[in-house]
Amino acid sequence: MKEFSKVLLDMVERHTYLFSIVTAVFFLGVDLLTGKDIEFPLLFAIPIALAAWQLKIRLGYSLAIALPLMRVGFVYFLWEKVRIDFHVLINTLINVLALALYTYLIVRASLQRRRLEEKVKSLEEELGCK
Repeated sequence: MKEFSKVLLDMVERHTYLFSIVTAVFFLGVDLLTGKDIEFPLLFAIPIALAAWQLKIRLGYSLAIALPLMRVGFVYFLWEKVRIDFHVLINTLINVLALALYTYLIVRASLQRRRLEEKVKSLEEELGCK
């Protein structure tokens, strides 16, 4: 089981754009199928986290903006077809800001992890450890 998860993580690392976009499209599809009354903005965080953790910063922020806006497109073009209420726009803005903050925090955590790994590696080299 550990080997499978390592292989999967390596694939995600090598093909971050592909996995991020595929998961984003999947969760948009789930959102579309559930209709206008049930929302899954929390699931939008998964493809964003994949991109941000691998330091694909532009992709992370692009998804943070595009996914909630696509939901507005669903509301306008598929469900309401008349007009978009003010509360839909406010909720979209809140979702974009929350996902952008989430992207920022994951990028910071990933950078910190990489710095710590480099420091541990240099300390191991100094001490003659494996």
